[in-house]
Amino acid sequence: RFSPASMDSYFGGRFLALCVGAGLLHFRSRGSQSDNTTNEFKEFQRKYAIVYMFVVCADWLQGPYVYALYDHYKFTQQQIGVLFIVGFGSSAIFGTFVGSLADKYG
Repeated sequence: RFSPASMDSYFGGRFLALCVGAGLLHFRSRGSQSDNTTNEFKEFQRKYAIVYMFVVCADWLQGPYVYALYDHYKFTQQQIGVLFIVGFGSSAIFGTFVGSLADKYG
């Protein structure tokens, strides 16, 4: 059985390795792309990324409160776990193709 400290260092190390790998891939591919985007479009991308970051952070902040809400309504820990798994699973399954359908059909 793993202790919480060893699990933290295990996942922290994996996360750090993934971040370094992603950074290396990003900088490696940067030089191979031709940069023909306008400054106006780059400004739009920057503004979009900032707003998107705040929206994602707000979504992450609601997580503990959703759990507390389920707990308040007397859901068991197992039921709450199933609700979270079904939610994340449906996002993973439907999110892969619903976005492209929305782009194609509006």
